[in-house]
Amino acid sequence: MGLLFAGVLTGLASALAFATVHAILIVPIWTRMLNGVPFAILTGIAIAWAMDATAAARGPLTVAVAGCFGGALWLTLTPATILENGLRLAGRRIPESLGVAAAVSLAVVSGGCVGWFVTRRPTGVLAWAVASLALTLAMGGPIPVVNAARAAWLHTAFLPMCAGAAITSVIEQRAWAGRAHRPAPTQTEATRLAPTSTQL
Repeated sequence: MGLLFAGVLTGLASALAFATVHAILIVPIWTRMLNGVPFAILTGIAIAWAMDATAAARGPLTVAVAGCFGGALWLTLTPATILENGLRLAGRRIPESLGVAAAVSLAVVSGGCVGWFVTRRPTGVLAWAVASLALTLAMGGPIPVVNAARAAWLHTAFLPMCAGAAITSVIEQRAWAGRAHRPAPTQTEATRLAPTSTQL
């Protein structure tokens, strides 16, 4: 439950951050933002899972370390981004289905490689591969950064957004864990906190 709680909040915060950045750099998309919320939530859950798997392998993550891992997640977008924009610069066109398959494959492989590097566990590999894939799909595929400076800035803006998403997921999971492990009030405390007849 803690993972889902952190993932949902992370996804909602990320959707708001993306809509804000898109409005500043490209065009406002406030009226269309609701359509992307489900994808943002699924991506948030995937990121929360990747951070949880990393914490399980390396110990509790600090805010700074979580931000670094969020940056590492952003770097998993690099192979697909290079391929997409390299083809554009070369003037080469490939079938859309092949382009999608290549982007998905590169996202999974790059995410899995980072997952192995930071966790050395199969669960970490899977979690990071899913997080990278979910992020790629939520973005609608690699951003064509060579088309315009605004597109390049949008791609760059995903770095702090990924770092922020990782930090948010870690903080929310920590908050949920603290709430779940909060001791129940003792009988004496319950009696003291219960309203008396005079208070009623």
